[in-house]
Amino acid sequence: MLAWRQEETAASCSQAKSVQFNLLKSNRAEQYQRKTERGTFNKDAMEMAVAANLEGRSLRKAASDFGVNYKTLQRYVKLHRKDGNIEKATFGYSTLKKRIFSD
Repeated sequence: MLAWRQEETAASCSQAKSVQFNLLKSNRAEQYQRKTERGTFNKDAMEMAVAANLEGRSLRKAASDFGVNYKTLQRYVKLHRKDGNIEKATFGYSTLKKRIFSD
């Protein structure tokens, strides 16, 4: 009987710790606010900028007219010329290339 109570207490303590950790983790996520708008863009503006570039407008002119980064626009134009659409564009770093061990 005493062993059962110890197991029950240990289980409830570990559950309480995990709940407490999850609450702390979720509160931090809710408190986070972006400090800059760097790295964000409007997808519609990007599509219009790609179309403008394909119609003959220079890359930098199209980027400045639609308010997107010219390097990002260059990547999207390259994808559009290769595949015909810009839906396959990726953001950030790819962790798959950096894996050392396989699963």
